[in-house]
Amino acid sequence: MPSMPPAQGKDILRNQHEYRRLRYLQVKCDRESPCSHCIKSGAQCSYATAPKPRERRQRVMVSHTYDSKLDAISRKIDDLGQRMSQLTNEPTRSRVSKPDFAVPANIEHCQVSFGLTPSPSSLGSTPNQGVNPTGDGISEVNYDSSKDEYEGESSLFAHAVFASRFLQNAINNATNTEVAHEMEAAIDGLRNAVNSGKQQSDTIDKLYPRAKAIPPGSSTRNLPLPPIDKVFMCLRMARECQQVATLWLGDYITPTQFNDYFIKIASPGPATEAELIIVHCGLYWLFCECSKAVTNDEVRQDYDAQALICKENLETVLANLRFHQPTNIDVAYAMGMASLYCLQKNKPSTAWNFINSAAHTIQALGLQHNATAGEGTEEKARKGNLFWTIYMSEKTLSLRLGRSSTFRDHDITLARPGIERHAGNFLGDIARYWIDLSSIQGRVYDEIYSPGALMQPPDIRTSRAQALAAELKSAMQNAQDFHDRYEARKGHLLGRGYHEIARRSDRVTSLCILTLIYRSIPPEKPSTSAFCQECIDTARETLREHDRCVAAITKERSKTIFLEAYINWTITQSPFIPFIILFCHIIETSDGSDLEHMRGLVEMLEATPDTSAYNTCDRQRRLFKALYDVATKYVEVKTRTQGGVSWSTARKQYADALAGAGTASSGPGTGTLDQQTAGDASCNMTSYGEGNGSGIGLMDGLVAPAALQNPAFGDVDMEMDLSGAELWDWFNKNQSILRMLEDT
Repeated sequence: MPSMPPAQGKDILRNQHEYRRLRYLQVKCDRESPCSHCIKSGAQCSYATAPKPRERRQRVMVSHTYDSKLDAISRKIDDLGQRMSQLTNEPTRSRVSKPDFAVPANIEHCQVSFGLTPSPSSLGSTPNQGVNPTGDGISEVNYDSSKDEYEGESSLFAHAVFASRFLQNAINNATNTEVAHEMEAAIDGLRNAVNSGKQQSDTIDKLYPRAKAIPPGSSTRNLPLPPIDKVFMCLRMARECQQVATLWLGDYITPTQFNDYFIKIASPGPATEAELIIVHCGLYWLFCECSKAVTNDEVRQDYDAQALICKENLETVLANLRFHQPTNIDVAYAMGMASLYCLQKNKPSTAWNFINSAAHTIQALGLQHNATAGEGTEEKARKGNLFWTIYMSEKTLSLRLGRSSTFRDHDITLARPGIERHAGNFLGDIARYWIDLSSIQGRVYDEIYSPGALMQPPDIRTSRAQALAAELKSAMQNAQDFHDRYEARKGHLLGRGYHEIARRSDRVTSLCILTLIYRSIPPEKPSTSAFCQECIDTARETLREHDRCVAAITKERSKTIFLEAYINWTITQSPFIPFIILFCHIIETSDGSDLEHMRGLVEMLEATPDTSAYNTCDRQRRLFKALYDVATKYVEVKTRTQGGVSWSTARKQYADALAGAGTASSGPGTGTLDQQTAGDASCNMTSYGEGNGSGIGLMDGLVAPAALQNPAFGDVDMEMDLSGAELWDWFNKNQSILRMLEDT
């Protein structure tokens, strides 16, 4: 064996030494329990006595139970997180509690819940909001003020602003300075009436003041119902009393349908939000109508208490209504009833959001088309009634708020109810005439007051207005004939007095629309009035018919019931333009003969009881009272200061003088000064508001085309003629006065 080099031998010995040292450190387990080495060293033996079993692979569970458990765990974690957050922040306030301090209007909250829609008004007004979940899908909603909602051309605000400017320019043009000084106090009263309504979008506690906070772990399904025996007692009364049956649900939902909804809610088991709205709203109306029909004071008070419970339940459900709703008939019924409820409370903007949801739902279901051959007669009638009821409500609100309707008449193939149809009740039989009126209301906005219509030449708008006026007169005559026939055949069912009130109320509504149509027609030259003669005559006839209707209501034993219905569905549900027209006519002529007609409306509103049933007209009462006081004062001052001439005369003289000097414009007008003349006049006269440092807000410069300086025009004003711009300016500022008239 060959010898190794000394160096290599040393390396081998060193490696062997390291190997022996490592072997000494390593201790092999002797497989005992515990092993001998662990016993010597006092350590815990970790050697497994048997092979570790392999875990069985599990299939992924995709069942509904598995998903529900995950959702429940997720909700509990979210709820725990919210509770921890609330411990570090200020305590959560109740939804209906009043804030301890005023939040500045310019502070915006950016917390938004995509799962819930706290209020339907948020769809239209887009208020800034914060949402604090309280458990089980219920959230507390903290609203902040937001920008005013846009409203179009045909509501009451523009007419009130026009009347204010009309008065301002009459005072500016007065040749006697005493008129301006004596009118100052009256103008301040009018300014206060208008400015009192300058408010932002409704907060949640104002939209639904009766809504209750949902405790954690509960939901709107657990809201208490009135005693079952009292509900059945009222349902029996609705079956036996024609007045209760007619004024309760009319032709919207049959009593049999409502009974099915109620039994489902009163029984254990799940229920949808739509079913809750239908039942709580229906019960609220039922107890209200039964309360009006009974004569026993104790029973009436009991029914009022039950109605309050249902009202609280309804507003609680509406305040917690989810944004995403299924597309079915129940949702359409619920949204329609919620819209009618908001209209009763003089909340047209919120009602508009609900009725739009109902309109989209029924159109998605195809109810605007003729029913399929497989559907039964009863089902066809039920769907037809639902469609036309929502159609009428939506068209009426469209004109009132000045917004384009979601229904396009050329898309509707469903046949309108014919004269041969007999619904078995008054409201069902007259519905076909109301449908015709609603269709005309939608076209009044589209063809006369929409921005596109105002871009058309004046002669085109005039021809459209004349055609609509003729069609409306024909519809009014058809409705009058129906009232006569129905009263002769079935007048005993509801009473002769009821039919007279219904006839006159319908006529007041139709005359209001006719006045609005005539307002768009310029007067014949060389008239110095701002309105055509047909507009003034129709406005007078409207207030005369109003006086006749109030007289008929006063004669009835149940006058409080009919007066409440008349105010809620006639006075507050349509822009009451005739009052504004007569006010302006009095100012331009200094003739007080029309004050008597205006006084009748003001006295009726002031005579209403100070109860919640009549609070909806409180703001109309203040506005109309201020206009009446101003008109009365103006006529009084003008009569006493014999040295002055009427504004219309002074305006004509001034226009003629400028025309002789070659400065008058030859452009078309709507009865005011030609626009160039008006512009020159406004430059030579100091506005009353500027002169005394206070002003009336929006009352400056009616004669000048103030619409041309209105930022709301955008790029629209340049495409309008001056008369169209003036008409736009009159109707474009609807929003504030409608917000004022909403009972907030």
